[in-house]
Amino acid sequence: MSISVIIPVYNEETHIENTITEIHKTLKNSSIKDYEIIVVDDGSTDNTTEILKKSNLDFKLIRHEQNKGYGSSLKCGIRRS
Repeated sequence: MSISVIIPVYNEETHIENTITEIHKTLKNSSIKDYEIIVVDDGSTDNTTEILKKSNLDFKLIRHEQNKGYGSSLKCGIRRS
């Protein structure tokens, strides 16, 4: 089974790395071995983007320059998957 996990984020600098780490742990401990994590940064104005770019975690990053909303972020992630 192959899945895509899409995480829309907006100003989540304090939680995003832990969230991605926990998703990896959960999926690795499941029967799902083929997965991808797509993080859609929806125009964050804090340090979310910088933290994601410096992270060594395995995920794909999509960045919106301006906040487009939760639904738009989900759609963008779905199209990328």
